[in-house]
Amino acid sequence: MVGRVFASPFVSVGFADFWLADQFTSCVSMFLDFEFGICHYALYYAGHHRLADSSTCSSNRWPIRAFIYVLPAWFRFAQCLRRYFDTGSAYPHLVNAGKYTASLVATIFLILDQV
Repeated sequence: MVGRVFASPFVSVGFADFWLADQFTSCVSMFLDFEFGICHYALYYAGHHRLADSSTCSSNRWPIRAFIYVLPAWFRFAQCLRRYFDTGSAYPHLVNAGKYTASLVATIFLILDQV
């Protein structure tokens, strides 16, 4: 199912696909916490005890954090465009695509502001 979310621009999108992608948009904070835990423990167990602090692992200089911020909205944007191309119905698919475009722009400015 997760693979279908990643492939959403290239395959037909069903209810389960956009439901899961919607869950991803709600779980960005959880994904960032998960990334922080992996970073912290990886640095700590690699012997970099001074680097394994909260300022290093929560820094937005890590590109993975930018991807975690952007990918869920990108998935939903791509799914909305795919639904538009499959159905030809502008409403509600292009309206939703516009909503996720605004979310992507806001997220990109957030990332740039924090770098």
